[in-house]
Amino acid sequence: MLSNKVQAQGSKGDTLYYLLDTTKTPVKDRLWVSGKEGSFKYFKIMCECLKDNSRPTFVYKLNDKGTQIDESDFRKKNFISLSKLIKLSKQTNINKHQIIYFVEPIEDIYIKHEVHLFFVRKRKPTIDSEIIK
Repeated sequence: MLSNKVQAQGSKGDTLYYLLDTTKTPVKDRLWVSGKEGSFKYFKIMCECLKDNSRPTFVYKLNDKGTQIDESDFRKKNFISLSKLIKLSKQTNINKHQIIYFVEPIEDIYIKHEVHLFFVRKRKPTIDSEIIK
């Protein structure tokens, strides 16, 4: 019993699940864009709702095959809404305090991947000048 307490103290905190099922969303209403870049798969919410008008982008490594969730376990999950996910993404410490899983339907099964919010660092403009005589 003691080992469970020690393990819980070392955890990040809340575990959150978001059901990413774009197949049931009409194309014109989809807010998600997904793709692959380098060794990552990304999911970007197409709203400019973060600092510097950046879009919330969640990533996981391509070599992560995910974990299958059976139907009984799927029914037990409390999924968060898109609006809650956007609200949470505005927190700069989300990756430290929450574990976020995206659950995707693939054929007749559900696969979960742990994702991390990717923060784009805005480059500060530089001004170069030269005096010409």
